Amino acid sequence: MKCRFLSLDPSSQPPPMVNLGEEGAEVAVVVNSDYPSQPIGCFANGNQLSFLRADDKKPAALVTLPGAGSAFILLFIQGPKKEGALPWQVLVIEDSPKNFPEGGAYVVNFYKRDIRFTIGEHRVRLKPAGSSGVTKPEKLDSFNMGEVKFEFEVEEKWALADQTMLRFLPNVRYLMFAYIDPVTRRPAVRTCVDTK
Repeated sequence: MKCRFLSLDPSSQPPPMVNLGEEGAEVAVVVNSDYPSQPIGCFANGNQLSFLRADDKKPAALVTLPGAGSAFILLFIQGPKKEGALPWQVLVIEDSPKNFPEGGAYVVNFYKRDIRFTIGEHRVRLKPAGSSGVTKPEKLDSFNMGEVKFEFEVEEKWALADQTMLRFLPNVRYLMFAYIDPVTRRPAVRTCVDTK
């Protein structure tokens, strides 16, 4: 299967890792922080992928794959600092046109409450840990720009977290993450560009 790698937080970058393959073969893995890496062929044991630190071969992450897809984006998030916990947790995004459409966007809610977002004519509400792929907006201006707006539920009201215009093109997709910024402790949206 083909996997691409991305770190949610650029300030806590995963170290170089290896995925163990058949007969102990090692596949080198580098996790990008700005955009998903190029596809790398990875080995799974059943529906699980295991990753070790490249330097000392200590366990770094264990990933359970959903269904029988053949292409995934693996989003690495720093794990809880407690005894016995792996240092990295991984969100799996199946990289398929239905799930993550060409020219569209894929949104994940890491916030503790609901969010709602507008991308062009698409209006979606997401529960905590929810995700949604949306197709390329049809309502674009002459520069292929469309409105993007995110609101977070705060004390039974909606607070605007981000409002901008983005260019939507057939060969460009956006990964968008709603979360609380660890430094400012305020709602934030991170957008990563993925080109095919």
